[in-house]
Amino acid sequence: MLRSDRALLKFVNEAADMLCLAAAFAGGVLTRTYIDVTGDPLLSRFSPGDFVSLFAAFYAASVVSLRLTGVYPVRMGRRFEQMPALYARSVVFAVVAVQVGAHLLFLFNLKTSRLLLLSATFYSWIFFLLKERWIQALTRSMRANGRAKVRVLVVGEPTPEILGPDPGYSFEIVGWLSPCRSGQAGHLGGPEDLSRFLDSGGIDLVWFAEEFRGDRAIERALWDCEERGVEVWIRMPAFHRRVEYARIEMVAGRPFLSLRSGPEEELPLLVKEAIDRVGAVVLLAFSAPVMAVVALLVRLDSEGPALFVQERAGLNGRRFKFFKFRTMMDNADELRESLRALNQMKGAAFKMDRDPRVTRVGRWLRKTSLDELPQFWNVLRGEMSLVGPRPLPLDDVSRFDPWMRRRQSMKPGITGLWQVAGRSNIRDSAQWFRLDLRYIDEWSLWLDLDILLRTVPAVLFGRGAA
Repeated sequence: MLRSDRALLKFVNEAADMLCLAAAFAGGVLTRTYIDVTGDPLLSRFSPGDFVSLFAAFYAASVVSLRLTGVYPVRMGRRFEQMPALYARSVVFAVVAVQVGAHLLFLFNLKTSRLLLLSATFYSWIFFLLKERWIQALTRSMRANGRAKVRVLVVGEPTPEILGPDPGYSFEIVGWLSPCRSGQAGHLGGPEDLSRFLDSGGIDLVWFAEEFRGDRAIERALWDCEERGVEVWIRMPAFHRRVEYARIEMVAGRPFLSLRSGPEEELPLLVKEAIDRVGAVVLLAFSAPVMAVVALLVRLDSEGPALFVQERAGLNGRRFKFFKFRTMMDNADELRESLRALNQMKGAAFKMDRDPRVTRVGRWLRKTSLDELPQFWNVLRGEMSLVGPRPLPLDDVSRFDPWMRRRQSMKPGITGLWQVAGRSNIRDSAQWFRLDLRYIDEWSLWLDLDILLRTVPAVLFGRGAA
C-alpha cells in the first residue's frame, strides 16, 4: 500500500543515514589515528567516554542539519542531481556546529579533533550519496515486485505532471473520469462514476486534475474518497500556481486550506530568530563604544538629536519605530516632497546621489554604513532581522504596486540581496524589490550566511553606498 511503502522507505532511509554517520565517524577516528600530524596520539588523549560524547554531538548536529538544509523531510520527485549540494551543506553545517559549540560557546566540555571531524565530514558526504543510490535501487526493486507503486484514478484531463516519470514512486494510471473524450483509451466514464470505481478496489490515489472550484460535484467526490479512506490530490486554481506552500489547518474542527508564498520550515525560521537575537546582543555589546563616538560626532556636526527615529513598515505592514544615526538635517522629512522631482530611483523608493539634506558626518556614516548600527536594537526587539528586505518609510510603501507588497511577507533586515548586489547603484525600485522577492522565495539559513559574508566586503569597500 502507498502509505506503508512510504513509511518503510522513510524508516530505511533514516536508519541508513544513522549507519552512514556511524561509519563516517569511525572512518574519521581511523584517519586521525593513522595520520598523526601533531605527534599527540589520539588514543592517548581520548577515553572511550570522550569518543561517545563526540559522536553524540556529531550525530545530533548532523540530524538537525539534515532538516535545516532541506534533506529532510524526503519529498517525492526529488532527483539525485540535487543531493550532492544538499548533503554538502548539511555535513559542513554539522561540523561547524560541533566546533563552535565545543570551542566558542563553551556549552559542554567536549574534546574534539579537527582532522577527525573533517575526515568524518568528508566520509559522511560520500556515504550519504552512496546511500541515495542504494535507496533508488531499492525503490526500483520494490516497484518491480509491485511495491512502491501508486495506482492512480484521474478525475479530469490527464496532464504531463501526472503522466511523467517519478524517481520515487511509479504512478500507474488506471484511467480517467471526464465528461469529454468518451470512447478514447483510458477513459472510464464521468466524475459521477467515481464511487463505483472506488468500490471496485485497488485505487491508491485519486488525482483531481481539473482546477478546484469548490463546486458541489467536487465536494461530493471528495466526500466519496474520504468515506473510503482513499488519498486525494487536488490541483489548485491557476492564480495559486505561485504559492509555494499549502497545508490544511484545522480550526474549530473544520479544515481550512492555508496558502503561503514565504518560507514555511519552522525549525530553520526558529534558528534564524535565535541567531538574530544572540547576534544583536553580541553586536550591540561590541559596537557600543563606536556608537558612543558616532553619536558625539553627529551632535557636534549639526543641530538635532543623534538618533533618527521614523515609523516604517515591517512584517506584513506592521508599523514600528526604526532607529539609525541621523545623517541628514533635522528637518529632512519636511524637505523631502520638495526634492521628489529630483528622485533618481525609478518607482516607489526615493534616492538621490547628492542629497542636499545630508550632513558632512552623515555622508561619511553612509559610506561606512555606521549609521545602521542602532538597528541592532530593532533586531533585539524582534522588529527586524539581520538579513531581510529593507524596511521603507510609510510614504514609499503607499506608492507600492500590489505585487511589491509581498516583500513585506518576511521580517525586514539590516542587510539583504539589494545591499550585496550594489545598493544605490540599482536605479529601479522594481529591480530592487524583485531581489527581495527572490530572497523570500529562495530563503534558507545558507542564503542568510552567504549574504552576511558578502555584506562585509560591501561595507568595507563602500560598494554602492550613497
